[in-house]
Amino acid sequence: MQGTDRRGFLRGAFWAGLGASVAPGAGRAAEPAAGQVDRHLLGSTGREVSIYGLGLGSVFCGAFKDDRDGAAAMLQRAIEVHGINYWDSADDYSAKNKAGETVFSEDLVAGILPRVRDKVFMVSKTNARSYDGFKKSVEKTLKKLGTDHLDCYHLHCLTMRDKLDTLEVGAVKAARELKEQKVLRHWGMTSHLGAKLLLEAARRFDPDIVTCPYPAGRPDPVAEDQLLPHLVEKKIGAVAIKPLRGARNSDLKGTDLVRYTLSLPGMGVVLVGADSLAHIDDLAALATGFKPMPHEERHALSESVRLAVSYEQQTPWLRPGYIDGRIA
Repeated sequence: MQGTDRRGFLRGAFWAGLGASVAPGAGRAAEPAAGQVDRHLLGSTGREVSIYGLGLGSVFCGAFKDDRDGAAAMLQRAIEVHGINYWDSADDYSAKNKAGETVFSEDLVAGILPRVRDKVFMVSKTNARSYDGFKKSVEKTLKKLGTDHLDCYHLHCLTMRDKLDTLEVGAVKAARELKEQKVLRHWGMTSHLGAKLLLEAARRFDPDIVTCPYPAGRPDPVAEDQLLPHLVEKKIGAVAIKPLRGARNSDLKGTDLVRYTLSLPGMGVVLVGADSLAHIDDLAALATGFKPMPHEERHALSESVRLAVSYEQQTPWLRPGYIDGRIA
């Protein structure tokens, strides 16, 4: 969902129904500054992060590929006005600008990050799987972002083709070494292709943060029923993606879908992409003085989603040729 359609999806009188607390089971943190988004402790990291995190992928790159100053202005507003400090990029997030050049998310972020580095929990990712490849990716990201460390770096998009034995002597070994050297404060894993895969990897490798889709329609119930409880038990930071995907052509409210995922017991951060100052303001309103959705309401919403949106519509990232942030 892009531009005004995405903003309209998140707006409305729904804000009046939001109260004041954070998702049950999340680590408690100090009260946020007046008017800023709620924060809590993320897993065992000891870091206070905003419950809404900036997804800096296709929506962000698409909006600002020809406007680096606009990207910096939006990011500055996010941190300085709203206190949104969890920023999530990747080494391959990009878009083509009008000149046909590839503009990378990390380059756009670099326009503001050095000025606000001490305020931001900076996350990036790589598809590199080898020991050397992972280390080279970290080095390139640090150079692009103009920083000497990352708050988290992920092994991105695990698939069934990834062999855990190979990862253990490859990218995982590199991540652990870089954490010991404090180049990475934390490391983690992401996947779009199934919570069962992430659960197996989390049990074996004990990462600091795990990122997984948690849509309200529960197309992959393992995510909520098994993976999230494991992450909470082991104090691994739980980060959600894709709360809105697949619901474009239904009457479902975007605010309900985001609120559902934010309300899951133990959820740390929910990532949503933003493409304008107004969009940032809307998302910040959702995450400020947040009141979790009760279990009964979550259950009812989940049933409504399943009736309104098919499994295939809820999981568009599983379609061949899918491009994140666009209609496949």
